Amino acid sequence: MEADPNDEAFQEDQGLEAMIISAIREMGQATKKDIVEHTGAKAPSVANALSKLKNRHVVKEAGKEGKAVIYQLTDEGE
Repeated sequence: MEADPNDEAFQEDQGLEAMIISAIREMGQATKKDIVEHTGAKAPSVANALSKLKNRHVVKEAGKEGKAVIYQLTDEGE
């Protein structure tokens, strides 16, 4: 089943993904907590969007800060 671009949930996902990309671009690298604080989005929504962005090779794991994963944009995400 393909996503309907007119679907409200699809549009919200796209908006959050764009906000996450923008946040990581501004910060260079960021943990999920950093992104939550920067965007004001809820942690589960950010985690879900990060997973989708990782699967599409837009973001990647750049390391860890304690137990927290640090994310950065891939070349495709730039």
